[in-house]
Amino acid sequence: MQQHNAPLVFISYAKDDIESISKICSDLDKFGVSYWVDYKSILPGQDWQYEIDEALSKCRYFLAILSSNSVNKVGYVQKELKLALNKLSLYPKDKIYLLPARIENCTPIEKEIKDLQWVDLFPSENYENGLKKIINSVRKGEMNYLRSVSRVLTFDDIKMMVKTLDYYLTDLNDTGKGAEHEYHYLNRPHGKVVVDRKTGLMWSCKLSEVNIGFMRINGIKDALIAEYKDMIVKVKDNDWALEGWTYWGIEIERACNLPKVEDWFANYHQERYADYTDWRLPTLDELMNLIEYDNKRDRAESIVTDPYFERVSRGILPIRDTEIHSASLIWSSDIDKKGSHWGVDFLYKSIIHENTSLRARILPVRTMSDQELKELED
Repeated sequence: MQQHNAPLVFISYAKDDIESISKICSDLDKFGVSYWVDYKSILPGQDWQYEIDEALSKCRYFLAILSSNSVNKVGYVQKELKLALNKLSLYPKDKIYLLPARIENCTPIEKEIKDLQWVDLFPSENYENGLKKIINSVRKGEMNYLRSVSRVLTFDDIKMMVKTLDYYLTDLNDTGKGAEHEYHYLNRPHGKVVVDRKTGLMWSCKLSEVNIGFMRINGIKDALIAEYKDMIVKVKDNDWALEGWTYWGIEIERACNLPKVEDWFANYHQERYADYTDWRLPTLDELMNLIEYDNKRDRAESIVTDPYFERVSRGILPIRDTEIHSASLIWSSDIDKKGSHWGVDFLYKSIIHENTSLRARILPVRTMSDQELKELED
């Protein structure tokens, strides 16, 4: 699946290995790796040879899935590999293009492939480490392209993502070193933003003014202290309790009755904050990427080294003269299999979930175009 701006990876494989390829593609989707694979990309009625040749010419990387089927059998996979080897000859020695990945014990015939470092996705205990190497080869270029499309994620998916990308989270990977950033603070007409040239993302300096919840309770009281009014609910006459609690044996109902995310963004876009109308919820990948590890303090901070940012204990993107320093719980666009949202607690550097977190805020983000990034360089 292709993401905006991200470099494409051509996946070459033997048809007999389709089951293994399906799993690899599913995992690449979770990490936001943009790829081209025939069974997903070629539409009915298209000239499949033409589409393959076009994709080969456009893709930045070539992932060769090696097996006894792809190495020994006659088929179009051999032509794909020969075209890739021709393209490989055009690259300098220090640039990565062809990624050989074995899914079983086999030996490629081509000398050019033998000269390259292989990745083994077998046996099963080696799969996660092999996948990590592929993703790092693709993502650790000049730009670190993060997944911008929301996904359905299990907690196991999140754990694999955190360890594979070496994000720092106290509960999942307390030895993670985080990611590199290159922040620029821009005071644009109608709003302030922070641009990260390493990821091509633009972060808004204006969060949701209220905490957005994904829970529904019947009979929310109208007049309560502002700090708590979106958390307190009526469970019976004259009795009140916090959302998510059990009060006198009554379990409080859950769903979404606070301002809907879509409605909030509709109003946000109507205001044309910073003159843009394509703000969105960040993915969990994009949020976790913001946490950096501070070697001097031997701990993680939301943002630590850039002069545009201050260290604020409850801060996510704690930018001077902004509202951001007051928030620490931020929702992502990613959900679980039941449709409940995941998020990040930037105070405790951990994952939050609808079923365990009463409320959080929205931190809008947008993906910058190639032209915007070029103008930033100039």
